[in-house]
Amino acid sequence: MLYRHFRNTDPPFLLLAWNESFITRGAAIASNLSTFERYALNKPYFDPEGLIVAWDDTKDQIAGFCHAGFGPNADGTALDKTFGVICAIVVRPEYRRGGVACELLRRAEAYLTYNGAKTIIAGPMKPAKPFYVGLYGGSNAPGMLLSEPGAHPFLTKMGYVPETQVLVFRRRLQGPINVVDHRFGQVAKKYETQVLPGYSFSTWYRECCLGALEPIEFQLQSRQTGHWAARCLFWEMREYQSKYGTMPAGVIDVQVRQEFRKQGLAKYMLHQLLKYLQEIQMGLVEIQVPEQDTAGLRVVKSLNFEHVDTGVAFRKHVPVPGEYLG
Repeated sequence: MLYRHFRNTDPPFLLLAWNESFITRGAAIASNLSTFERYALNKPYFDPEGLIVAWDDTKDQIAGFCHAGFGPNADGTALDKTFGVICAIVVRPEYRRGGVACELLRRAEAYLTYNGAKTIIAGPMKPAKPFYVGLYGGSNAPGMLLSEPGAHPFLTKMGYVPETQVLVFRRRLQGPINVVDHRFGQVAKKYETQVLPGYSFSTWYRECCLGALEPIEFQLQSRQTGHWAARCLFWEMREYQSKYGTMPAGVIDVQVRQEFRKQGLAKYMLHQLLKYLQEIQMGLVEIQVPEQDTAGLRVVKSLNFEHVDTGVAFRKHVPVPGEYLG
């Protein structure tokens, strides 16, 4: 087996390995090469040395790949190279259980530590999600999904410790969307909904990670001042349509201004968003909530979302330095 860095001729083989390796609900089928490149490669910080390819030179075909990147600095204006991220470990079915994944991960860790990583996260999750948002994880980056067989035992064996969990919820949009809350009448009198396309993220790093989703902003605006009190983003999860059997929408970045919290605004806004998405022919909505966000969990459950998966970010606090083969 030949292990090497990314070459410009690799994308068609990476696409093949991706679509052949992921059959679970949480990974999208990349419909074409431009789609795969958009979410996986076309980032300004892409480093060919961070994408390790396993190549079977006896059959002249790809066996798998591992892609590593870095998290953001405190204000999101640059990379923080002390914070490494294992974004994807992909091994084609015929090459599994032969040590390929272990060697790919070892070499990716060596790349990260050579470049200054002191901590490595396996599984992209906020704030560090440099690649594959839009292709893996569903509506956002939830780490490594429990629905992905073998991923968690493998990472544990390789010295990673589960750290943060995110719960994945979804709601189908067939039929009436009836949610009763006595606060909704008063909220509707004070606020109106607005749909604002062309959203730009507040930091360079977040724009790099999430800009390819082309999100649309959904707001609750004060009828009196015109200022937003609550807002969120949604995006059309096109690459998941064939797997989910309907066109899904992903909801991210739900926010309520501090002074307007505990008034039911988040619940009302999401209720209105569900009705809007139903009107524009979306069949399914997905949203992810950190397990420690008890208020967020109450809201999505009250809107009849179903818990369908859990993502975990794994941390290796003191990665074992390896020989860098750059």
